[in-house]
Amino acid sequence: MAALAHGFLLLLGFLGILAGVGLAILPRYFAFLAGPGAGRPSARQWTRYQGLGFMLLGTAFVMAAGSRSGDLVPTVVLAMVACLLFAMAVLRRQQEREARQRAKS
Repeated sequence: MAALAHGFLLLLGFLGILAGVGLAILPRYFAFLAGPGAGRPSARQWTRYQGLGFMLLGTAFVMAAGSRSGDLVPTVVLAMVACLLFAMAVLRRQQEREARQRAKS
C-alpha cells in the first residue's frame, strides 16, 4: 500500500514538473493550466512564474515520494516557495484586472 502512495506522489510530481516546463517555455499554449487571462502577452511573465511554481511543487512531490527522514525540510521549503510563486502571480493578475476596471470607469 505504501508503494502505491509513493508511486502516486512520483507520478503527480512528474506531471507537475512537465506542466511547469510547458508554462515556462510555451506560456501561450499551456496558459489553460495557469488560469483565465494567462495567455495574454502582458501576462506571460507571470505565467512563467507559475510554471516555475509548478516545477518546484512537482519537485517537492518527487522528493516526498522517495522520502527519508532528512528529506522533510527541503520538501516543505520547495512547496512553500512554489505556493509563494503562485500567490505572487495571482496577486499580480488581480492588480492588473483592477487597473483595467479603473481605466474603464
